[in-house]
Amino acid sequence: MLTAVLALWFLQLPAAHKLPAPVCPHEMVPRYWLQPVYPRDAVKKNFGGKVRLEALVAADGHVKKVVTLSGDEDLADAADDALKEWKFQPCIVDGAAREVAAAMEFDFHAETWHVTYSATLPPFPKDPNHREQALRRVRVNPGVTSGNVRYRPKPGYPLKADLLRIQGAVLLRIVIGRDGGVEVLEVESGPPELAEEAVHSVRQWRYRPYLLNGEPVEVETAVTIRFRIQD
Repeated sequence: MLTAVLALWFLQLPAAHKLPAPVCPHEMVPRYWLQPVYPRDAVKKNFGGKVRLEALVAADGHVKKVVTLSGDEDLADAADDALKEWKFQPCIVDGAAREVAAAMEFDFHAETWHVTYSATLPPFPKDPNHREQALRRVRVNPGVTSGNVRYRPKPGYPLKADLLRIQGAVLLRIVIGRDGGVEVLEVESGPPELAEEAVHSVRQWRYRPYLLNGEPVEVETAVTIRFRIQD
């Protein structure tokens, strides 16, 4: 099994870190994250390893820039592409949101030729208000949530997968926000050549808010995107 496991804790930056921004003095909390797609060449070579990256996080929480601190080039490129899509809770210092630098570690594990993707959810934030919000999440069967989709753009067929005659299903784990947008998205399984297009499509989906006791709550569910070559 090939798995890309995300280390969702922040590493202490070296004294001479690469980005011209201070380090956030408290824990930064991801509010949207995307798991890296395991590089095809690494899959063929049954290769894995750790990658350390440094991100420049803007005051509004989006990632402005990513640089590689260490790790294999192909794995680092995959981690870089994913991290650029992340969104964080703003880093508040003296009552104002600040631009900060943060270091992260991605751990790509190679064990067998079968390819899956998994990631742990971020730990509960230390802020009790955010913790209470995180606890207000329910798990809902995909058969139920599929009926609540109100905007569902159809994925295209990746050119490389078409040329290589690759087809199959991509299983995604998602968290739907209280406003109906897709806030968290992880690839659980599927061909790497198809996963990126599945992620791009589902990231744009919009759901009707899920109500619990009359109040909108976050929903954890799964989505399967099937790719079939038409002869």
